[in-house]
Amino acid sequence: MTSINFYERTALIKRIENNLNKINQRYFEGGHVILSVTDNGDYLTVKKQGVYLADYDTQKLFDALEDFIEEVRELLSSPYDLWDYLDYCKYTPEDQNSDNLSKLVEELETKNEILEKKNQELEQSKEYNEAWIDNLKQKVHDLESSVWLLQQENKRLKNQLELGVKVMIKIEMVKIPSSQDQKISSFAIGKYPITQAQYETVMETNPSRFKNNPQNPVEKVSWDDAQAFCQKLSQITGKTYRLPTEAEWEYACRAGTTTRYYFGDDANQLGDYAWYYDNSQQTTHPVGQKKPNAWGLYDMSGNVWEWCEDGVNRGGSWYSNPDLCRSTYCYYDNYSLYERISDYGFRVVCDN
Repeated sequence: MTSINFYERTALIKRIENNLNKINQRYFEGGHVILSVTDNGDYLTVKKQGVYLADYDTQKLFDALEDFIEEVRELLSSPYDLWDYLDYCKYTPEDQNSDNLSKLVEELETKNEILEKKNQELEQSKEYNEAWIDNLKQKVHDLESSVWLLQQENKRLKNQLELGVKVMIKIEMVKIPSSQDQKISSFAIGKYPITQAQYETVMETNPSRFKNNPQNPVEKVSWDDAQAFCQKLSQITGKTYRLPTEAEWEYACRAGTTTRYYFGDDANQLGDYAWYYDNSQQTTHPVGQKKPNAWGLYDMSGNVWEWCEDGVNRGGSWYSNPDLCRSTYCYYDNYSLYERISDYGFRVVCDN
């Protein structure tokens, strides 16, 4: 270490004052803190706004001046590090210099150990997170595979169910001949009105009021309900089911007759062919218990009114008088399309 002479000392003080002023201007935004230096021989006294701050070793400041200036420039954004550096240069008796240096080294080593420990923790945390993410990805993959398997199983069960429904649904149809005079093509119509058992098998519900026998005709169905049944039955069976048109229904009901009823004109015979007000006990009855018409169709009169594609009701019901059960009688009401009444039912036509 080279001893400094008077001129070097004067120059040192001047440079220190200049650099402290730079610190003052840049870090303390100029004028907020005033730093001043007083030469006291082996040490320099630095004051802040006229208040004693610290004594700094003159020789140490001189030896480290260039490094000090460079580091001050780098450390201006971190005042804690700047004052740590200045603390190192504080004036102390000669026998304490080495101890201070040792303490500084120990502090630096401690800080370095803390940083290394934190780095290790970060690395461990990173490895843990990567392992957790990999595990999560595997679980997502397993879940997706399980969902796919469940979807396949659901399709298989659905196919089996639809196959079972096809077997369970048995709707007897009667082939009706064509009529050139009435311009009606040949078609197949249900031998009976749709029963509660058939409706529930397809729609998985039974809206009927009179549920004492599953072979009773389904009732309390609106025109829309009847349409929905035809659509779903068509999807299940692969055939095309629909409601009969009014012309088809009357043509099938008359079965070639021109009388008031498909059995003749005598209303006294109605009880042999239909469940109506006088003999129904105010309820529906199992289909097919009365006599059929000439083409083998049952319950075309009485039991339940039957929806047609045109939105009208034909045939009368268990609640109707004989006049309403005539082959030609038609009931139509705009509001009735949406009503679910306990004597509204239907039968279906199959186009193939």
